[in-house]
Amino acid sequence: MTEYLTTNTKVSKDVDGFELLIMQLAPVKVAKHRLDDGTILNTCPDAGACAKTCIFESGRGVSKSVFDARVWRTVNLIATDGTISPVALAQLELELAKAVRAANKRGKRLAVRLNGFSDLDFVALLGIDFFARWFDVQFYDYTKSFERWKLHLAGKLPANYDLTFSISEKRTLSEVMPIITKKHARPARCAVVSRNPAAMLAFGANYVDGDKHDATFVHPTGTILVLAAKGKGGSRNPEATAFIPA
Repeated sequence: MTEYLTTNTKVSKDVDGFELLIMQLAPVKVAKHRLDDGTILNTCPDAGACAKTCIFESGRGVSKSVFDARVWRTVNLIATDGTISPVALAQLELELAKAVRAANKRGKRLAVRLNGFSDLDFVALLGIDFFARWFDVQFYDYTKSFERWKLHLAGKLPANYDLTFSISEKRTLSEVMPIITKKHARPARCAVVSRNPAAMLAFGANYVDGDKHDATFVHPTGTILVLAAKGKGGSRNPEATAFIPA
């Protein structure tokens, strides 16, 4: 049986006090999940140039079984009316319960990244009650949705759901910098992709290696997570890599 919660190379890296899992879905151009209204489900509605260099098919994604599993999750998680499938939700919660028990036995807390290769509004999809039921799980995501990130900063999202803003050509680091240097109700940090991460990490102590582990939520306000460009993102094609500043 295909599971919704899995791991990958980055998520499996050790983080003090936490065990991490991720729900790896598929981008719109791959899943092609048609809804009742005739539209195709857009799993990354705020994507820009990054869609052309998506790392979905990099790493383990080149494997047909991994590729097919990510598509399966996407198609089965979201019903054709655009809501979470009750069957999928039941399976997801069973997996969460099992993972929480396993983490607790090892003296750790479970953390789950809901958006792997996607940027869905899971607060709207799953509802506030879902996060309340799983209050002992730390949920987290990267997002390119500036509006959802602002809700996070204002403390208007569930306390156990953390968001890190992803820099792109739509919202640059220079635009976001004044925001992450101010105090908010919740931690304000961002992530930026770089072809030369070593040089960017030398800019200051608040520039942190974002590839060291996936637990974005442990970093405080003001942190800039530097991610090395991967897959097609490492190329110099200006159209395909417009979201990579350096």
